[in-house]
Amino acid sequence: MGGFVDGKEVLSLKRIEQLVQTKQIEYPIVSRQELQDRSKGDTVAKLLAVSQTTWFLLQCVARASRSLALTELEISTAAFAVLNIVVYLLWWDKLLDV
Repeated sequence: MGGFVDGKEVLSLKRIEQLVQTKQIEYPIVSRQELQDRSKGDTVAKLLAVSQTTWFLLQCVARASRSLALTELEISTAAFAVLNIVVYLLWWDKLLDV
């Protein structure tokens, strides 16, 4: 989250501006397409995770509607699953490993 990596150190925006002012480097111009090409999180993997989570939640709802018992572990997991879906929706376009 700190910036660009140059060999051993992570270059912050302030450090990059210093290097550009002293003409040691050119200001890096990175297009959105280049960033998306390097991202490791693809839509298929995200869709698979959301569909599995949704399937689990549907099974819990179906069991509860038929008055079948749900364990505390299933209830806790269902709560985390709902939050998981919210996080996936909010971070759908977040780039990974760039």
